[in-house]
Amino acid sequence: MLAYLLIFMTRAFRYRNFDVYVLCERGQPHHHAHAHIELRGTRVASVFLETLEIFDMYEQIPKELVEVIHEKQEELIDLWSELNEDE
Repeated sequence: MLAYLLIFMTRAFRYRNFDVYVLCERGQPHHHAHAHIELRGTRVASVFLETLEIFDMYEQIPKELVEVIHEKQEELIDLWSELNEDE
């Protein structure tokens, strides 16, 4: 059996100095829909898109950024689904 692994990040949007990325994780066991938050290129947190629960937080993120993620929640879930759909 030939297995493959494909991981790449798509920047969903930018807020101030923060970038929010959704990863394509094809070939890996699927996780819950989530996004990664980076500050100037360094990951500072991740967020489950369905519950908006912040996890793996290494640095405090602005409340306003969480509000923007909430506003874009459906769009982010759609992007995650598109990138991680099974072929």
